[in-house]
Amino acid sequence: MKKNKNKGPIQIRNRRATFDYFVIDTWTAGIELLGTEVKSIRSGKCNLTDSFCYFKNDELFIKGMEVTAGSNSYQHDPHREEKVTS
Repeated sequence: MKKNKNKGPIQIRNRRATFDYFVIDTWTAGIELLGTEVKSIRSGKCNLTDSFCYFKNDELFIKGMEVTAGSNSYQHDPHREEKVTS
């Protein structure tokens, strides 16, 4: 993940996926995050290893994405499933 120094959109890329698989098509989507997850991702604490997307009731979710918690008093679950939005 790139550091977000310019406060623009945060982009997360799974470089391992392009090494292991042939990518036919790409999509751009957003992920519904908690406030503490946004702060952790901005500081570069996101791991996409072994993560995947699946459909549940016509909605897309990502599972296996690890967002490491920061040093806040409120700690989120680093392995919770996030909803993908368009």
